[in-house]
Amino acid sequence: MTKDTADVFARDWIDSFNRRDFAAVLAHFSQDAVFTSQRAMAICGCETLLSRDAIGKYWKAALDGIGTLHFTFGRAIFDPSARSLVIVYTAEIDGVRKHASEFLEFDETGVVVRGEAMNGASITTP
Repeated sequence: MTKDTADVFARDWIDSFNRRDFAAVLAHFSQDAVFTSQRAMAICGCETLLSRDAIGKYWKAALDGIGTLHFTFGRAIFDPSARSLVIVYTAEIDGVRKHASEFLEFDETGVVVRGEAMNGASITTP
């Protein structure tokens, strides 16, 4: 992966979520990928999911409970030596805007083996 392909990957990630096509996002994950999200606790009973199947079940349940969703791409930060990508974006879910980021780690073949979702506080306008 290069900086340019990382940027394309990040924009595709955002677009796939905006289409609610979590299967397209999930296709980038290895079978034994590990994914952590504080939001998973309320849906799955744990914050860390230990397989692509578990991640898919979480995302499907989460998306089924969301009325409106729109992510706006901010930037992609790629570290080639660590094979890691951070996708920074604004998430608007059911009218609530938050800064968010996804931390993704890839194996040598370009498949996601580890991820973590970080969601900030609600954005308020003065």
